[in-house]
Amino acid sequence: MEEIVKEQEYVKERNENLLSKVEKESFELIKTVNIFSAFKLFTREDLINELENAKIAHKKWVESFEYSTNNDLRLLSEDNPEKCAFGVFVKVVSNNIPDKIREKWNKILSLHEKLHHYAKDFEYKSKAHNEALLKEVKATSDELMKHIDEIKDILSK
Repeated sequence: MEEIVKEQEYVKERNENLLSKVEKESFELIKTVNIFSAFKLFTREDLINELENAKIAHKKWVESFEYSTNNDLRLLSEDNPEKCAFGVFVKVVSNNIPDKIREKWNKILSLHEKLHHYAKDFEYKSKAHNEALLKEVKATSDELMKHIDEIKDILSK
């Protein structure tokens, strides 16, 4: 019982700290989105750079999902597709996507939503279930990265 109480206290403290961090980060992200939303034009180079940054942010999200799974922790990855760093990027640039990449862009949006759906399906203390989800996350992530790279190639021409 003492062990369970200690674990609950630890989890409670960690959740409070994480919630505080998430609230601060969310506020900053909202401010950032509002600033970037004011800009309507992106050069191809800007978009390529932002796509590369989005890949990095996405990779961190997947690593967090994997860490939570492997260590049997509560999910540390954001489950809301509009609140993660990639989701903020998507919101900022979606209205400015060139027509020649629109179809691939829509596929990226779909895959991004799918990834966050996996996060919503994550179950604390259900390692076998989460390991199966992780396999799906990695496969979907690989497909997402492929489409981002294809868009970067199209934009580079």
